[in-house]
Amino acid sequence: MKARRLGVERHEGNAMRIAASGACPGGLTGGTAGRTLRAAFPQMTCAQCGGETAEDASLCAACAPRPGSSRAPTAEGLDATPAGPAQHAAALTASHFAPGQPFGDRYTIVEEVGSGGMGHVYKAIDRKLGKTVALKLVRPLAAGQGLARERFRRELSLAQAVTHPNVCRVHDLGEVDGALYISMEFVEGQTLDDLIQSMGHLSPKQTAALGRQVCAGLQAIHERGIVHRDLKPGNVMVDRSGHAIVMDFGLAYHQGRDRLTGAGSVLGTLAYLSPEQARGRTTDHRSDLYALGLILFEMLTGRRPPGDGGSAPLALREPGERCPPPGRLVSGVPAALDTVVLRCLEREPERRFPSAADLELALASVATGLSSGVAPLPRLLSGPLDLVRGPRSRGIGLAMALVLVLAGAWIWRSRTTKPPPPGTPRPVIAVLPLDNVNKDAADERWGVGVADSLITHLASLPAVTVVSRSATLEQRGRPTRAVARDLGATYLVNGGVQRAGHQLHVTLNLVRPDDTLAWGREYEGTVEDPFSINRRAAEDLSQALQLTLTEADRERLTRQPTTSGEAYDAYSRGRARLERPDVPGNVTAAIETLEEAIQHDPRFALAHAALGEAHWTRYQETKDETAVARARDEITEALRLDPDQPLTRFALARLYQGTGHADEAIEEIHRVLALQPGNDDAHRVLGDILLKRGRSEEALAELRKAVDLRPNYPENQRILGRAHYDLGQYADAVRFFTRVTELQPDNSRGYQMLGAAYQASGDKVRAVQSYEKANAIRPDPKAYAGIGIIHYAQGRFEEAVPALEESVRLDPNNAQQLRYLGDTYRHLGQPAKARDSYLRAVGVCESLLRINPADAQALSLLALFEAKLGRAAEARRHVASAMDLRPNDPNVLYRKAVVHIVAGENAEGMSALEAALKNGFSPALARQDNDLSPLRALPAYRVVLPDRP
Repeated sequence: MKARRLGVERHEGNAMRIAASGACPGGLTGGTAGRTLRAAFPQMTCAQCGGETAEDASLCAACAPRPGSSRAPTAEGLDATPAGPAQHAAALTASHFAPGQPFGDRYTIVEEVGSGGMGHVYKAIDRKLGKTVALKLVRPLAAGQGLARERFRRELSLAQAVTHPNVCRVHDLGEVDGALYISMEFVEGQTLDDLIQSMGHLSPKQTAALGRQVCAGLQAIHERGIVHRDLKPGNVMVDRSGHAIVMDFGLAYHQGRDRLTGAGSVLGTLAYLSPEQARGRTTDHRSDLYALGLILFEMLTGRRPPGDGGSAPLALREPGERCPPPGRLVSGVPAALDTVVLRCLEREPERRFPSAADLELALASVATGLSSGVAPLPRLLSGPLDLVRGPRSRGIGLAMALVLVLAGAWIWRSRTTKPPPPGTPRPVIAVLPLDNVNKDAADERWGVGVADSLITHLASLPAVTVVSRSATLEQRGRPTRAVARDLGATYLVNGGVQRAGHQLHVTLNLVRPDDTLAWGREYEGTVEDPFSINRRAAEDLSQALQLTLTEADRERLTRQPTTSGEAYDAYSRGRARLERPDVPGNVTAAIETLEEAIQHDPRFALAHAALGEAHWTRYQETKDETAVARARDEITEALRLDPDQPLTRFALARLYQGTGHADEAIEEIHRVLALQPGNDDAHRVLGDILLKRGRSEEALAELRKAVDLRPNYPENQRILGRAHYDLGQYADAVRFFTRVTELQPDNSRGYQMLGAAYQASGDKVRAVQSYEKANAIRPDPKAYAGIGIIHYAQGRFEEAVPALEESVRLDPNNAQQLRYLGDTYRHLGQPAKARDSYLRAVGVCESLLRINPADAQALSLLALFEAKLGRAAEARRHVASAMDLRPNDPNVLYRKAVVHIVAGENAEGMSALEAALKNGFSPALARQDNDLSPLRALPAYRVVLPDRP
């Protein structure tokens, strides 16, 4: 392997960490006041030859470019490689590089030390420099996507611009066999985040010493006109000598230069955003100082500001909510240090320190006082803002596609409400839609709206479990015992609502499962203020249930989701539309109606969360990437307005799930279930995530819980059926999909999935019948594809073309349908049309991977199309990446088999096919795939797929 140099790039934050060194050594508390920080560090070394350099230089005199020349090839070298991920991606994983293995002609792998969003990081020996380095091997899609590649190039130039002992040193960037790599300083120690966790909190002297070093690194960055924008404890390393090193330029930008996102984007780790970042406003170096203030607070107290254990970070709190001084939470913090921290945390940037250098001077003053036993108040500049050298920021800057993906490290604090005593069962309440006494269709909304508001109020109380709204919609009118049994409820709330002009009359009953009345009351209100009824009813119900409420609980009960009746009416209509996304036009109508709700009340958190879900649903239908950004923005706003709302957390979980952050999604779902154990939506989504993680038994258990909680909800039956389908259990899949068609006979998707299950089980006749029923209800692209694939498998290619072309016309963004259309053209001797279909499918896969780089299905499909296009090396790398993510997935294994077969590697293809069948891939589908033709003469093939009698 010959290495080709390209330039330099950043490291990957926590991925640099090796085993923590335990208690921080004396360098952390050693007196740094009165001395320059530079003196405490070893001589800086040249990135090329390892010789001495000037303090602010990255190269020594011998290696530095001559006047008039430039370092070649630096970032320009990136432009020499193909732009698409299919052309140069490299699936590099720990399994590919073992200790002692060479990498290129310069490096020897020592061990893997971590991985991050951009790739894997190894400890390695740089034989040219004769030193240990960190070697980051960039993930294939991270290296190849246009935006990510441009981000990569920007990071190179930013990292190259900064040389300072408190900033991670980058040595080199190059390419080995199409795989991009970066070599950088290897920092042996631990992150500041780990240090705080291990120590609980740091002393004022330790905080001042480390804080000064971070200031020195920031000042060096800011003097180059660069804003970090993702400063947090996880991006500050503390080495074995106690020196702080600022890491990770992943969201940095150069002030005044062109950027990859426009104003209004929200970037950075949510818990460490400045107020201006949280609102998508223009940022400059003072945003980094705000983040450093948050870090100083956390170092001193062991808590994130404002230290009250609440869910929302400081930047998302109400403007009037002030952060307490750290000294109020822990003893021994001098007033001078409190003043410094609070100055950093001013909401208005002009009220913060003018520069990192000014902040360092203030901390130096505090450190001097700590050494002498007296801590004088530092000089806090109040005059005009002193600008750091370098142009001002003019925009929000360089961005990743999704901010919520980067917010995964935000740990939401637990509630302050006291839990019930151990062993006390929590009552489970199911609030049913209230009867519309007038039988006027226009008044139906009041019965649903009052019930929905009661669910929202009661769900805010940890002492009670409330069945989700979606689970109760279909229960009205059923016998009490049956409803209580099906929902697992210990009490039902039912009743009626009657409107007379502007007056509302509401009757509520609290009913036991045996149909006896536990409590009842009537309420009067107006259509202009229906929430007064809800507040009183929620308080009365809590008393009837004998719940012990804290002051915080009482405040939650009086909190109105919105003060606008029009907003709540529009919200209720929008949520109802989202219950049936399969109905054409429902998702668009839901978006419009929820936007109407927000126009009536821009601070309506539930409407923002629902609108985020609606945009995400639109993305799933259309693959329009702009819908993901809208979903992210709306859910971010909902979190800012009401971070404790279960519906908001559920919306966030769905977004995490869809963008490849399964661990964060699972964490959010568990938060929802802690508040609402009877939430079938949460159990269903959790089961779906677990299934995709290969945890099939746990997945099926969660999906069965969802069905048990809400047996007549078609979506629960559908997802459980799909799980059995994915596991190769086609008889069970048929059973659950049949139930979907019984519950929703007007749902074409139910019949389409039933047809797919019949087809996988080998029953082509019933499969075609089901597909035709689906198309009779509503033309379904997958149903047309199923019919076309059956014709294709039987060699009737001319008949397959119309059905497959119709499927692609109805849904041009389905890679599977494009595959079979391309295969059919190929068999008809139309290679140009086949190639066009495969290229379109490659574009679809790349689009999916931009949103979710961990999508193993898209990666394996991409590999399949690359194989068919003759790009064997790229196909092998992408299928290897998919296997790393889902090593036992039958579809991934099957596509691996096809990749090998197309490349003429029949033995490897046979082995992958056997593994796919063993893990549940359909023998019937395998028999009908012409891509397997080269294997059919092999004895092993006849063993695993014998001819059917």
